Amino acid sequence: MAYNIAETCLLLPFGLTRSECASWVQAWGSILALGLGMGVAIYQARRQHQITLAGLAEQRRLEQLNVAETLGEIARRSLSVQKYFTEKLKSRDSIYEAAKDGMPFDLPELQGLVRSLESIELHHIPASLVAPSLYLRSTVRQFLSKVAMALNNHKAMDAAAFDDLFASMKFLNTSLQKTITDFDNALRALQQSDDRAGMQQSSNPPKPTTQA
Repeated sequence: MAYNIAETCLLLPFGLTRSECASWVQAWGSILALGLGMGVAIYQARRQHQITLAGLAEQRRLEQLNVAETLGEIARRSLSVQKYFTEKLKSRDSIYEAAKDGMPFDLPELQGLVRSLESIELHHIPASLVAPSLYLRSTVRQFLSKVAMALNNHKAMDAAAFDDLFASMKFLNTSLQKTITDFDNALRALQQSDDRAGMQQSSNPPKPTTQA
């Protein structure tokens, strides 16, 4: 059926006057604009949430790397101190000599290491570092116990007891060296995980948000 284009709304014969058509178009335009604005706002909120989560994950990875590096350095320092005591107390005569003054300058450092290790809150460190941290703490504590026992009871020790002491100190040094290797492996694994996360993030960069 033929119709007058002047009597159409959006070129469709709705039977509306021009003013009614204008109001109808304006109403639907407002609805569409509102829907578009809400969609953009929701997208921006979700994207910002993703960026925030990525930032928190990155911060967590950096904290874990820092903890791993710190524990590794403490383990190396502990081994250095143990080797110093092992060399200092390598014979019966050297133990007798050290026991005269009780090693007032050296022993506090070993004791301080034990206190520092015992103060580590295991629930704040990465799971992969818990076992090495426990081994480190136990090893240094045992080493301190051996040294203190030798200095306090050296006069009652026989040759077999001295041999056992020397063997124990060497064993604890070897054990601590293995623990250091465990720390290094854990640190390497964290670094590789961090590298993979960085590569994934660079291959999927965040899209710029659209301003409404």
